[in-house]
Amino acid sequence: MNDSSWKVDTGHKSGYLTYIEKEMAKVLPHADLKADPHIRSKVKILKKQLSYVLEIMQNGSGFGWDNEKKMVTGDRETYMDWAKEIVEDGSTVDAQPTSKPAKENLLELNEDTSPSGGSRHGRKRTYPDDDALESGLASVLNTIAKFWEAEQENAKTMNGLQRAFIHESHVHEQTSANRTKLLDILQNLKGLTTEEVVMAIRVIGGDAGKTELFINLRDDYKVVFVRQELDAAKK
Repeated sequence: MNDSSWKVDTGHKSGYLTYIEKEMAKVLPHADLKADPHIRSKVKILKKQLSYVLEIMQNGSGFGWDNEKKMVTGDRETYMDWAKEIVEDGSTVDAQPTSKPAKENLLELNEDTSPSGGSRHGRKRTYPDDDALESGLASVLNTIAKFWEAEQENAKTMNGLQRAFIHESHVHEQTSANRTKLLDILQNLKGLTTEEVVMAIRVIGGDAGKTELFINLRDDYKVVFVRQELDAAKK
């Protein structure tokens, strides 16, 4: 899609999902995949998850991808620096964690009131322990790794289907070309009657293997081959 006329500066032109639906139908004719909801839903998920991966790849110095082990890699020191920055900026909406354990460990706010004077002490805030931070990172990285591995498997499947489709197209083209050669050879082959030529086209031309074998025979063998096939067809 990125190399096609559907690509524009803001993404893709309207109707590109329908185009994808038609192209998918050529490769997977019985899958019954529709632009909406199947392809639209998948594209939405991929865009969302891809943004996470790109964020780490572009801005996550110290992180990488192990193609052999199919997992995200990173060093503890880099992660701990990230985690502490998030904690220190915990008052912003974007920096707030979404998981319950992380929320519970992020800040501990304690407001005490003096029994005698009623004076209020300042808020006490503590940082989460290293284990909680490391556990959170492990969960995120594991999710990304699974997504990445699934996408690689999808890519392998699509490549396999594409190769199978190309092979099938090549076989079809070769069969069609051989039938044309068969017709031309039989029409110019001496020693056969018109009726034998017509019958040979019907008998031999219906079998791709016999057609290819016939084409590669010497002319004197071709006549014998045709008559043997015609005799066998009469039985």
